[in-house]
Amino acid sequence: IEAVPILRTLWPEAAFVFAKRRGIENILSRLHKFPEYGFDYHCRDWAQNMSRWRMVRDSVPPTHRREVDQREMILNPERVAEQLQHLFQVPPVRREVMIEVMRKNRPQETRSGSAEAVHDIDSVGWTPQQVETFIRLCGAEMGAYGYSLNDSYWARSA
Repeated sequence: IEAVPILRTLWPEAAFVFAKRRGIENILSRLHKFPEYGFDYHCRDWAQNMSRWRMVRDSVPPTHRREVDQREMILNPERVAEQLQHLFQVPPVRREVMIEVMRKNRPQETRSGSAEAVHDIDSVGWTPQQVETFIRLCGAEMGAYGYSLNDSYWARSA
């Protein structure tokens, strides 16, 4: 992420996709995949990556970048594929391939169905201290990206 401005200098027409996932589900997945790292580490790392992207994304013209949420890829692969087709200027037949991949391939999925699951922070089984840590370390980025702390996934706009 930090190299994006340098990459833009070297390849001004480069396109970038920032694949993101809400912090709650991301931390749950990380804890399952990488239990040797502590809860605090995963929270800090997620928040740093999200923050770093926000710091560099404006250095990339909107026509050369997309933010794609993992949940959106699952629920609306057609829309995501269309966005990526335009971003990368690929023929329509490639769009169909992208849709198929998003529908079937889930290499990031730790357990069957886990990529689709949405959780409420109060029911994920974290200790009160972990909930406090998550909110302290990840709360600002959760808000910046419009994520909720409940099972609605997205924060409701006022």
